[in-house]
Amino acid sequence: MRNDEENINELEEENEDVILIGYDGEDTKGSIDSLSSRSSYYPLSANQGRVLNEKVDVFLDNINDLENRIETLLDMFYPIGSIYQSTKNIDPNTVIGGTWQKIEGQFLFASSSKYSLGSVGGIDKNTLVANNIPLLSVTTKINQTTLKGAFANFAAQSSGQGPTASGICEVYLSGDYGGYGTSKAGMKDSVRIDASHSHTATSTAGNSSPQAIENMPPYKVINMWERIG
Repeated sequence: MRNDEENINELEEENEDVILIGYDGEDTKGSIDSLSSRSSYYPLSANQGRVLNEKVDVFLDNINDLENRIETLLDMFYPIGSIYQSTKNIDPNTVIGGTWQKIEGQFLFASSSKYSLGSVGGIDKNTLVANNIPLLSVTTKINQTTLKGAFANFAAQSSGQGPTASGICEVYLSGDYGGYGTSKAGMKDSVRIDASHSHTATSTAGNSSPQAIENMPPYKVINMWERIG
């Protein structure tokens, strides 16, 4: 013969698997009618169904409270705008909670009076142009031109006589020359030097197909996420 305590224990064990159908937390009668027992010895009493429903309500309230506490902790440790970094392929959307957006191909850079918060910029490679190149000292060899000449024999007494010249020097005739005594027209009485010339120099250096310059500092690639919600 089973005693009352044994019967109660069996009832509690049986009711661990109670099926709740359509319970809204307010309609007690509906909740009782929706409960069933798997016990072959004791049916589920109305009072026991009420107690179970109350326990379920408390359990659900505890779950909601726990979710609220977790969300509060998330906001404390990772408020919106926080950055999550990891060397692993971890998605904080599924592990931490909240809404996270992945940051790709960017460094983090501290704000200043010159760089405002949230601004973006920079490139990983750059090709120099003329404005990027400082002044350079270049030595160029230019074709050499001989600048030599001579003149001689300044003594002259008659027309056509006078100094002689060569190279870049030349003599020319004066229309009237006052020599010793009477004037002698047509004498070579002057020397002229003309060394006028010009030089053109072209110097080319560099590569006609320049390679882009690497702007990256030493780095280690990680995953970064920004919380946006």
